Amino acid sequence: MLKKISSIAVLISLSFLLISCNETEKVESPTLEMDDNPIVFKHKEQEFKIYTYYDEFEGFLESAKKQPDNIDKLYEEAIVKPVSSDMGIPRLKHWMLTPPKDVKAMDELLENLTEKKTLINELVIEALKESSDLLPGEDKFIYVLPSTPQNKSSLKTVNYVTGEAFNKYTMIILVDPSSLDIDIKHTIAHEYHHLVAMESEVGNTLIEKVVLEGKAEAFSKKMYPNIDVPWVKPLTGYYKEESWKIFNENLNSADYEVWSDFFFGNRGKGILPLSNYKIGYEIMESFLIENPDVSLEEWTQMSAEDIFAKSNLKGTE
Repeated sequence: MLKKISSIAVLISLSFLLISCNETEKVESPTLEMDDNPIVFKHKEQEFKIYTYYDEFEGFLESAKKQPDNIDKLYEEAIVKPVSSDMGIPRLKHWMLTPPKDVKAMDELLENLTEKKTLINELVIEALKESSDLLPGEDKFIYVLPSTPQNKSSLKTVNYVTGEAFNKYTMIILVDPSSLDIDIKHTIAHEYHHLVAMESEVGNTLIEKVVLEGKAEAFSKKMYPNIDVPWVKPLTGYYKEESWKIFNENLNSADYEVWSDFFFGNRGKGILPLSNYKIGYEIMESFLIENPDVSLEEWTQMSAEDIFAKSNLKGTE
């Protein structure tokens, strides 16, 4: 559910005007306080809550410097418990909530990220509003977490920011200071589409998971067409042949290992990492070319089987 350099400053007006179709009626939006936690705002009929954890990480690091042999327990108390409580679950177990291995490096990372926190909040808000304008949905909750130094190399492959949709209401975002503004907005849009798509029932089979990613990438690419998204570039040669063959043989499989091969890669089987995104996006591109009259709202809620059947890729090997 992906998901994941200097930043170009983007100034978002906190008191923007909503203009009616005839451009004569103007309504002023209330000013948002960027230091609120959570930041709560309404856009049209939707309410959004954005939770951030800069202060919690600062407190954790202060304690960790004094008790370097007690990092796991300190992290549990300072980070895992608050995030879990905010999400309304007993305890969130997730790779995004893994204690940093290098406290000094984490301190530097957090300092760099904290300098950008207002900008990041503004980018998240802007991307949510733009996403909602294109595809309205139900109320949403967004949890923004700092990355950790040990994740930097893996986050590089997804432009230093990644996310995951937990359910139709909730996304969690992991941000590194090296992320560009447009990549943060792209990730928010991608995960937002997941949340709206999950307002209808989504299956757990390989084809459902693959097309779900393809839909989210098609949506975010529609919003931000100039962004470079290397992980959706089409497969070629041997890896295309083998990946499509295995994909077609396992369309209805709900086996975690099958999905894992397409997400993490399995070169022994001829599958590259993030092939689920590549195949999913290729299916959606084909579907949209073949079915230009199907609206965004319609294809968001269409089944993966129907999307695939109406593309020109069914049976591709």
